This record gives sequence, C-alpha cells and structure tokens, in this order.
Amino acid sequence: MPPEGMDRVAYLRAKLGDQVDAATRALAERAAALGLTLNPSPREPDTTDAHRLMHWAGLEGAQSRVMAGLLRAHWQDAQDIGDASVLSAIAGAAGMDPALTSRLLASDADRDEVARRESHARQRGISSVPTFIVADAHAVSGAQPADLWQSVIDEIMAASR
Repeated sequence: MPPEGMDRVAYLRAKLGDQVDAATRALAERAAALGLTLNPSPREPDTTDAHRLMHWAGLEGAQSRVMAGLLRAHWQDAQDIGDASVLSAIAGAAGMDPALTSRLLASDADRDEVARRESHARQRGISSVPTFIVADAHAVSGAQPADLWQSVIDEIMAASR
C-alpha cells in the first residue's frame, strides 16, 4: 500500500476483481443483519501508523478501546485511519495522550518493531485482517460465527484439563 493509501474501490477491484460488487454487498448485508450500517472510508489506508498506535495502546492497556475506535472510524465514520490527526483523536478518545501520540506518529518510533511483527505474522501464514491467535495455538481469520469460536474455546478448555 502506498503511504498515502489508495482509492478503496480501485484497491478492492485489484484484490477481488469481478467479485468486488458481490463481496461488498454481502458485507453490507451481514453488517445490516447485526444492526450495523457501514459507511467505510473512501480511501484504503496504509495502516502502518494504525499498527504503531495499537502497539502503544498495548503498552497502556488501551488496545480494545483503540481497536474499537479504529474500526468505527474506518467502517462507520468514513475516516482515514492512515491520517495522524485521526489516529491522535482515536488515541485521545481511548484515554491515551493525543499530543504524545501526535509526536510519536511524526517520528519513526517503533516502526521497526511493527515491521518485525508483521514479518513474523506473515511467516506464520497470516495474510488477512483480522486474524486472531488464540492461546498461541489457533489462528482464526476473518469474521467467524459464534459456533466456531465456541469450538475453539471448548478445545482450549479441554486441552487445559
């Protein structure tokens, strides 16, 4: 992804080809079934800085709040989560210091760490977002139904006995 991101439709067409319309419609229908209205950002961002923010949020115990803010901004509020001002506002809403976040985003702080983690994930075969690593034994990719999550939890519980 270029640093400035790219047009969302162009990105999806390059990735999904002729399936983009059906995939977009299916996603909107699934969201609507859950009571969500999607209004995604018209730009597909370079998420390097969003990953850096998630790293810092982890240090402050704010990852869940920051992730919720990132998802809401991108999927519902049509905001560019590659933009430092958007990321600083999300950090502030999550209880982090937005001024410190702005300074960190303007630097190269933890860029190498985020790249190392991305490389590690790719070496483990992770190629989609979201992918959840559960109990360092299960990789669950994408949106999954509750029954799949229940089977993962049951398997982990059985193994811990």
